[in-house]
Amino acid sequence: MRSRHVIVGGGIVGLSVALAIARRGEDVLVLDAGRPASTLRSAAVVRTIAADPMLAVLAQLSLSWFERWTEDGDGTSPFEQCGVFVVLPEESRSIRMSAIDAATGSAELLAASGYVPPRDGLVYHDRRGGLIDPIRAVGALQRAIQINGGRLAAALVTGIESRHGAVSGVTTSAGSVPADIVIVAAGRWTAQILGDLWPGSPFDLQRAEVATFASEGPRPELPLIDLCRGVLVRRWHDDGLLTSLRETTPVSFADDAEQGCDIEQIRTRIEPVLQSRLGRVTSQWTAVYDNALDDRPYVGAIGPHLYVAAGFGGFGFKLAPAIGLLLADMVAEVEPALDVSAFAPTRRATASCLRDFGLREPESAGVSA
Repeated sequence: MRSRHVIVGGGIVGLSVALAIARRGEDVLVLDAGRPASTLRSAAVVRTIAADPMLAVLAQLSLSWFERWTEDGDGTSPFEQCGVFVVLPEESRSIRMSAIDAATGSAELLAASGYVPPRDGLVYHDRRGGLIDPIRAVGALQRAIQINGGRLAAALVTGIESRHGAVSGVTTSAGSVPADIVIVAAGRWTAQILGDLWPGSPFDLQRAEVATFASEGPRPELPLIDLCRGVLVRRWHDDGLLTSLRETTPVSFADDAEQGCDIEQIRTRIEPVLQSRLGRVTSQWTAVYDNALDDRPYVGAIGPHLYVAAGFGGFGFKLAPAIGLLLADMVAEVEPALDVSAFAPTRRATASCLRDFGLREPESAGVSA
């Protein structure tokens, strides 16, 4: 099962990297452990609003890719460009926000869309944003990789192999897989797989509680990311609603992502945001997200022919296509179209000034030698 390129992780980021490489006619193999997948359980809300100009540029590049995306066969797309409401705290007014070519919204517009406006906060309407069906998206990417000559395999990768100081492949639960180039995009498991090859503790792990409900009344058509009230709401399959609460208190790697949610707390936090009550619970889960300390993902080389794409903190969907193209350039030793040194995995990341769902004012981060 040798491959020139091995991608460790079959989520939205790993698949996007694999597709970009496969489309260049290169040999690529995706190895995925089949754990409960963050990608398949993602809220998959795509937006371009960001406090960090670099993240905004990547989000806009990715959105342009989604706007052109159609599935093979029926010509439909897993992406629905319906727009996104984002409510920011008043203190964010002092931040020079990037990518708000999407017009400032209003409480009246939010109310007309089925939400209860916040007492305080700035309402933005990201008109270019929208929703992705994560299950359809993963299936479409997998098919596209195979059509372009790439391969997919189920395997639990436990480490990186080297010979004479150079990467020679990966170790899996079923044996060795030789490779010339390895890219690890395995979410919170990335640091564990790399071990001493990527020292330190680069992640600020955070837990989110997610539940889906049947609708008891008209459901909002546009998704909402409300950073004042700390909630996310979007339409879900079969006329339901997906809701999410994000905890900012760091958690440990060992925290069980499969433990149940506090449904009463979710109802208490979500129902005041909606104009109708939540119905019965249809599903629930928790997720542990791999946030980088400075809110910028880790993208790039950590050694010869060994690369990382991690630290997306649950926002892989809005950045994945751009990250895939950039990493395809890096492994081909082509100068990327953008300066991505700010995302170097070897940097010394520092904590952000404003903690929220990825809308943060980052401090400068030094890059280690």
